[in-house]
Amino acid sequence: MLGLSAATWSLLLLVCLVGAGIQSSAGLGLGLLLSPALSFVAPGLLPAVPLILYAVSGALIAARDWRHLDHRVVVWGSAGLLPGLGVGLVGRGAVPAHLQPVVLGAGVLLVVLLSVVWESPRRPRGVATAGGFGAAGLGVMSGVVSPPMSLATHGLGRDASRATTAVITLTASVGGLVLLAPSGVVTPSTWMVALVLLPAMVVGLLVGRRLGSHLHGTRFRVAVLSLVTITGVSVLTKAVI
Repeated sequence: MLGLSAATWSLLLLVCLVGAGIQSSAGLGLGLLLSPALSFVAPGLLPAVPLILYAVSGALIAARDWRHLDHRVVVWGSAGLLPGLGVGLVGRGAVPAHLQPVVLGAGVLLVVLLSVVWESPRRPRGVATAGGFGAAGLGVMSGVVSPPMSLATHGLGRDASRATTAVITLTASVGGLVLLAPSGVVTPSTWMVALVLLPAMVVGLLVGRRLGSHLHGTRFRVAVLSLVTITGVSVLTKAVI
């Protein structure tokens, strides 16, 4: 179906399920797993398919957690979106196609590194602007949107960080899709693939929500970062060999 084998569909559905479950609980995870998977099996679907799914997941999480939203941080984060989208679009045009997996792999590993060493302030104003900039720019270039904002808002607390990140993720993803549409990156095929993957993502969000009280703590964090590290290293290895 749509030029993808049954094995490829199975892989992508599983990645969406797991990634969305982590996204629903931790505020990041979907693109960090889906974009590397697509870079292996269907790079032509990047970054459109992750952006479409990010937009839907962002809307669903924001609607669910709106009571925890930090409106001031949303304003600060939004200030970085337009510059980030512009830089991402220019960067995507400047980086040759064969080097774009390197950007993806390096971006994923950078997120892991910052997750380990970064301590976000409780009121991340300027940092939130940088998070919005990074979400928009990295999203347009690689399809990985939420991690920069999730890192920037970590100091707000789990619920507020997840809700605030979801709003910025939604806005950055929609903006990225609008900017990329004239270039032919967003095609009927990408919409169809995203539509097929959507149920797995929604189930993952629901499961992550239900298990959210258990999916936290040091062990969960280490497991997630280890999985993301493996995917990032795999993408870089494939790109340079």
